[in-house]
Amino acid sequence: MSAMASTTLHALLALVQNEVRVRTRRISTLVCIGVVVLLTWSVVADPATGRAMIVINKQMVAYNSLALALGTSGMATFIFGLLGFYLVRGRTREDLQYGLGAVLGATPISNTTLLFSRWLGAMAYLLALLVAIALTMMVLQVVRGFGGVEPLTILGTYFLFLLPTFSLAASVAVLCDAHPKLMGKGGDVLYLGLWMGQFGVLPGEIMRRTPDLSFASLLDVSGLATLIVRLRQMLGESSGFSIGGSQFDPKLAPIVLDHFWSMELIGARIACALFAMLPLVLAIVVFHRYAPDRVKPMARARKVGVWVWVNRALQPVTATIAPLYRVALALPGWAGQLVAQIALTLSSNPLLFVMAIGAWIAGMLVPSDDLRAVLVIGLGIWGVTVSDLSARDYQAGTASMTGTAVGGAARRTVMQFGVAALLGVLLTSPVWVRLLADGAGVSVIALMVGLLAISAALIVVGQLTKGGRTFLAVFLFWLYVAYKVPIFRWLDVVGFNRLADTETIATFGLVGCGLLVMGAVYADWQRR
Repeated sequence: MSAMASTTLHALLALVQNEVRVRTRRISTLVCIGVVVLLTWSVVADPATGRAMIVINKQMVAYNSLALALGTSGMATFIFGLLGFYLVRGRTREDLQYGLGAVLGATPISNTTLLFSRWLGAMAYLLALLVAIALTMMVLQVVRGFGGVEPLTILGTYFLFLLPTFSLAASVAVLCDAHPKLMGKGGDVLYLGLWMGQFGVLPGEIMRRTPDLSFASLLDVSGLATLIVRLRQMLGESSGFSIGGSQFDPKLAPIVLDHFWSMELIGARIACALFAMLPLVLAIVVFHRYAPDRVKPMARARKVGVWVWVNRALQPVTATIAPLYRVALALPGWAGQLVAQIALTLSSNPLLFVMAIGAWIAGMLVPSDDLRAVLVIGLGIWGVTVSDLSARDYQAGTASMTGTAVGGAARRTVMQFGVAALLGVLLTSPVWVRLLADGAGVSVIALMVGLLAISAALIVVGQLTKGGRTFLAVFLFWLYVAYKVPIFRWLDVVGFNRLADTETIATFGLVGCGLLVMGAVYADWQRR
């Protein structure tokens, strides 16, 4: 090996180690691992309840290592497909914020080496999170499963299914950091478009008459179409199967899956992962190299973008919020601060304010059968609106100043919690009024308690991560899964699936209270 190649390799390894250290030391890593563990356990139905994760012709598939890994790989690809991108992007913004961009731009390291190290660091970080899921599955198999634990089977299955997902998330994240116009919400839109677009492969693969892998498997980043095709190969086209917690006949003997992977299947997953690296190649071509004439300062970067222009166009709409500021001035103490924060939150997001009005009106007019969908849409708008509520002080550099106000940081935390919860109640009020009229009192209580618990969670996550993206990614993912898979009562936090009961409501209430106390204590401790 030449001296130049050896130097490049040592530089690459050093950069990768730095990337892994930077990401693993974030509080958001612990938050995501906790979410992964909770969701994984919640989606693997206990056979004692009469449901199983995979059911074939009314026969449950025994929970051996292969079945658990296959059944949860679909959930895992959703988790990492949505969360992974947000967890690994933003490194250029950090370099600019802390003054490292100029240093990196002046180093003799090539663009290819620098960006490839970012990609490798992101992949290593995501693979570390994958190991956390695999360990969780091993414990779950001991508790609920069948047969001996096979670590290599679980790790290998997760690796092959999630490798393309990780590759796409890391590649697009590096691309978004390499081009100034993609560093903001434009990058989010690009990734969501690519992520949702790859699901277009699924219907075509399912409807094909021959259960063989096609060229479209190269676009199947999630692996769901590949999973279905392989099951059809193993079980026959006439066999019906379901994944996600269906009922089974306990009188029928369980099916034991074995020998799932073939060389063709392994090759298809690796090829798909390589195909997902194309955005990385584009990133190397368009990389700004931290040039001052190509990368705008942070203060100016926040003032551009389609989202900002739309909000500016809708700014006159927020004139209807102006009276709230006068009400805030007239009210004393807590009440005045609460109203002022609500007015500020609504006026700073004109587009979301308009969408919230539309959702509020729809809650009054749509048929009762459509209330669930309206509630989900309203909750999504609410989550986007308040996601960065507790992080604004940190992002604006005013945390120390606001902490010196009357009541200190703890009171500030409680007030932010009140703003989030009250906005949620106001936005969903037409729905819970109609639910009360329909006699669904338990659902209304679940909605109220769920809003309080989620509000407390967003406060704590915002304090720990100093941003709103981690909470928003987790929240939207939970909302999507709970809406699409309405069979798990512990996912029905706000009761829109009518599965919430006394136990879940009490549990979420206690969790919300604990998180609120934790947030207040942490804020006061951090201020001191």
